[in-house]
Parts: sequence; structure tokens; C-alpha cells
Amino acid sequence: MEVLRFRVPGGLPSRPTTLGAKMSAREAHTLSWITARLDTILGAPRMWGSREAVELQILTLLEVRRVVCGEDPMGLLDQYVEFVRKRYPGHWNKPLYLILAAEPEEEFVRVLQELRSEL
Repeated sequence: MEVLRFRVPGGLPSRPTTLGAKMSAREAHTLSWITARLDTILGAPRMWGSREAVELQILTLLEVRRVVCGEDPMGLLDQYVEFVRKRYPGHWNKPLYLILAAEPEEEFVRVLQELRSEL
């Protein structure tokens, strides 16, 4: 089995995680909660704030999901930028909520669902 180690920014000790190892009940519960929260936010985004707030909450939950899974969350933002660059080449340096500001909410949610699936 391969053992991964990553450092949490701020100097916290790294947590070894073994790929293929069974997840603890707490980790499974946390992942279940993250999935449910992502579903809830994307199901009723206006309840969770502005589009900017919704996008940032989705990204944060995806980062936390990586931490719970023992993965390094640092690459997520690079993957986010790549996701935006591929779909909106002329706007790669803008967040989705600005790129999709004139689009209906359904389109914004659809793109965030794609983002969730890819990351």
C-alpha cells in the first residue's frame, strides 16, 4: 500500500493516509455530510447567499472533502483555474460567478455541478 503525507499550511503536522485503507466511521460520516451539504447548496443556492458566496462554499467543501480523504487540497485551485480556462478561454482569470453573472441561476448551478464532478 502506498502511504501519502501532506503538510497542512500553517505548520500543522502531516497526517499519513494509506490509499485503499478503510475509512473510519467519523470520516465516512463527514464525507456523507459534505455530499449532503453540496446537494443542499446546489439545490437552493439563493438560500446560501450570493453567487460568489455559493461558489466559495462549494470550493471550500471540495477542499475539506480532499482533506478528509487524505488528499492534498492545495491542487484544487489549480484544477479550478484549469476548469474555467477550458470552458471560458477568454475569462480564465475570473471566477465563475462573474463569468456567469448574466446567465440564469440554472446555468450557474449546472456549471457548479460539472465543477463538483470534475474536482
